[in-house]
Amino acid sequence: FAGLVSNRSLGPYSVSKAAVVSLAECLAKDLRDDGIGVSVLCPMRVTTDIDHSHRDRPAELGGPRVQVYADKESGSLEGRTLPVEQVGTLVVDAIRRNDLYILTHKETETFLSRRFDRIKRALFHAL
Repeated sequence: FAGLVSNRSLGPYSVSKAAVVSLAECLAKDLRDDGIGVSVLCPMRVTTDIDHSHRDRPAELGGPRVQVYADKESGSLEGRTLPVEQVGTLVVDAIRRNDLYILTHKETETFLSRRFDRIKRALFHAL
């Protein structure tokens, strides 16, 4: 999801995810004539251990004390946290349908709409 909508304090993370989305979009066009499908998973919150990935942060980068979200913030993040098993089933079904984008949460629509509205407003000033 961070590849589609950026969030504060996640610049490098969002940039890398946006690159993956862009690569998938390019590959989908490049490989279409060869009958090869491409799908990109853009999840919101899933029951993984990503919120504790700071534990592996090297000492020269701040060590394991650094967290993206404080524990109190983590509970107020947007969107439900989905079980890995449900997301896995969603992914397999989407690949079988040859869906390019795999979005896990209906809540994504609000954030995507806001982003596209900002982009459309910019067209007002385009030449």
